Amino acid sequence: MYSPLLLSSSCVRYGQCAFEEKSDLFNRIIMEQGGNGHHGSRHGDKDPAVALERLKSIVGPIEEIRKIFKAPSLSIGVNYNGEKLWTKGFGLANEETGLVPNSQTVYSIGSCTKGFTGTALSLLAQRGVVDLDAPVSSKISSLETKGNPVVAEKMTIQDMLSHCAGLSTMPFEVAGKGGHVIVKYQDIIQIVNHLPPVATFKSEWMYSNWMYAVAGILIAQESRMSYSQFVQKEILDKIGMKRTYMDPPNDGNHALPYLVFDKKLPKPVGLPRLNNGMAFDSSGSVRSCVDDLLLWSIALMQAWRHAKSSRHHKAQSDLAISMATAQTPHFPLAGDSNQQYALGLFNLHLPTTEMNVVTNPDVNDRHYSIGKDSGDRLAIGHTGELGGFLSAYWTFPDDDCSIVVLANSFQINGDPTNIIAQLLAQTLLDMKPEVDFEEVAKNVVSNAKGRWDSVVAEWKKNRCRGTSPEPLVAYIGNYCNEGLAMNLSITLTDNASNPLCLCINDTKEQVFYMYHYHADSWTFLPETRDDCIDNGIPCISCPGHLSSSISVT
Repeated sequence: MYSPLLLSSSCVRYGQCAFEEKSDLFNRIIMEQGGNGHHGSRHGDKDPAVALERLKSIVGPIEEIRKIFKAPSLSIGVNYNGEKLWTKGFGLANEETGLVPNSQTVYSIGSCTKGFTGTALSLLAQRGVVDLDAPVSSKISSLETKGNPVVAEKMTIQDMLSHCAGLSTMPFEVAGKGGHVIVKYQDIIQIVNHLPPVATFKSEWMYSNWMYAVAGILIAQESRMSYSQFVQKEILDKIGMKRTYMDPPNDGNHALPYLVFDKKLPKPVGLPRLNNGMAFDSSGSVRSCVDDLLLWSIALMQAWRHAKSSRHHKAQSDLAISMATAQTPHFPLAGDSNQQYALGLFNLHLPTTEMNVVTNPDVNDRHYSIGKDSGDRLAIGHTGELGGFLSAYWTFPDDDCSIVVLANSFQINGDPTNIIAQLLAQTLLDMKPEVDFEEVAKNVVSNAKGRWDSVVAEWKKNRCRGTSPEPLVAYIGNYCNEGLAMNLSITLTDNASNPLCLCINDTKEQVFYMYHYHADSWTFLPETRDDCIDNGIPCISCPGHLSSSISVT
């Protein structure tokens, strides 16, 4: 049972004051001598009140988009000309307690963690502990990548952080039922060594949580601290991010994750169990709030601008230089060299459709781009998804503006956070022509719901009727892939409709009750989309049956 955090008006004023004090603190950190942290935007010193009125005019559309996606809550924040301009909560972060989110409400931010990881390794490089241009295997000698030894031989730390290894992402080796991580920390290198290649090394950009899992191992090894300890001490504490954690928050002002359905009320589920010291902690374990992420975004923009100014470069701290390094583009997303991935952050030049598909890639489209008639504009940021939480933050360094959007729902209906972030950016910076993001939202949700129909159609198309399985006892046993550290245990149940039980890696949450599909294949595809969602089965975007036969021999 969680209690709502009750805030008086004096508490709210104190929170604003604390934010300003933290920002001033980072100004002192970023510049060891001379200079200042503020930078006029490319729009000059326009009246913030005008920008604020523009933002307030889209409260209705933001709420409508939230409802289209059925997101239980949103927490948003905007910096303008280097200062916090606006924060607002929508919906309920905890429906049982009636908690309306505020700028201090904590959400898991998933892959937005990666910017901290890139900064951490850049900081170790700045101190001479690692070399970003040296092969990862020079530090982790057990890295062999048997499917393509060239990766282990040549992949630098920068390559590892920019998603160009060309190895399979193996998503269901990462997270299983309910979005929970099913890999053990000690097995990461072994599994990476056995990931099959799907592209030539550095031939194309392919997002990979595995490489960030390796990055976390490297940080812990070279810093002689845990990933959490290093990031906390060297980054979060120095910026003043006091409500950012890598373990579950310990007060009532945090959002709960919810499953949302077509025909049922939202259902709360447990907080993600991706914590400090677990596999992929360096890929997605950070929890934070709007206020802290606005601080982070200010720090990123200041570091970026001062790194571009040779006059100030020598005055920067190691942390500021490292944050600038993490934002520096390293590998193109596609054929356009203006759209790149840096070291844990996207580095994009608007207008571009790439901003549309950094999230919702299979259900959004490229028919629009914000700011098409508003000239070139740099946008640096990331999006995230983990266990019932979604996030997006973007900085616009040349405008000295940034945007944060957090939500507490799964990507079942698509992800509203990046769509709302684009709407906020379009409105804040008065980009033209205006994109109708309510229509974009409707399209994304419609396509996301259509995943289920596609899965069922494919499932039916490939099913061979009239075949019979072997006797059930022929399937019982343990099936192990040692290279991928994956163990499948199959036992009998007392349910004639679902006679076989599949358990992955002896984890009680990863249990699937199967019925006969055809021949020697068995399936766990539920009857309805809501049943699929309720059971936490990740088959809304891919088939929910065992695609290969279980051997009888």
